[in-house]
Amino acid sequence: MLKFNSLYKAYTSKSSKVLDVGSVILLKQLTIQEKLSIEEIKIFLNISNTKLKKIITQLKLKSFVEFSKDSSDGRRKLVNISYKGRLFLEDNF
Repeated sequence: MLKFNSLYKAYTSKSSKVLDVGSVILLKQLTIQEKLSIEEIKIFLNISNTKLKKIITQLKLKSFVEFSKDSSDGRRKLVNISYKGRLFLEDNF
């Protein structure tokens, strides 16, 4: 129940310090799967490109995610959770 309460607080808060639910879900998923491509994230969250861009931008501005290029396809961006993102999850969820 505690995790639900934290998600509910994040979802209903108007504070810019709190992430939206999609961002929190993505961060949690990145702790399970180390790296995800933008397309994999879009499919996982089942969201539009616009919403995905908002989530990625929010996480990037807070330095919760890092980007790298795929070694087999240099055009493909991979997203992984940063140390700061892990600390955020530990402290809040």
